[in-house]
Amino acid sequence: MKFRKKESTDRLLYTGLFVAVLASFLDMVGDFLGLWDYRYEVFPLTHNYFPWDLFLLPISVMITLQIKPNMNPFIKGIIYAGFSSFIGLPLLTWLGIYKPIKWEYIYSFPILVIIYLAAHYISLRNQFEKV
Repeated sequence: MKFRKKESTDRLLYTGLFVAVLASFLDMVGDFLGLWDYRYEVFPLTHNYFPWDLFLLPISVMITLQIKPNMNPFIKGIIYAGFSSFIGLPLLTWLGIYKPIKWEYIYSFPILVIIYLAAHYISLRNQFEKV
C-alpha cells in the first residue's frame, strides 16, 4: 500500500492483468506442448501453476515498474528477466514444483524481457489519465 502512488492504481492493475493473462496463456501452451510440467497442482483440472502466473509474475512486474520509474526499461527488463529466469525458475525446480522437460532456463529469458517491455509500454499509455 505504501509502495505505490495512489494515482497509479488503474494503470498498474491493467498492467498486472495483462501480465497474468499472457503468462497463463504461455504457461498453458508450454505445458500442452510438453516443454515443462508442474508436480503440484493448486487447482484440480488445471495443469498451470496459477500462483506463479496470476500472482507472482504480475506483482513482481508491477513492483519493478514502480522502482526507479525513469530508468531505462530495457535494463529493467533484463534485470527482471534475469532474476525470474535464473533465480525464480531454479527455485521452483528445487522446491519440486516445476520440472523442465524440453526447456532450458535461458529460453525463458527473452520471453520475460518481452513481457516486461510490453507491460512497461501498457503502463505508459495516456488512456489512464483522468479526463
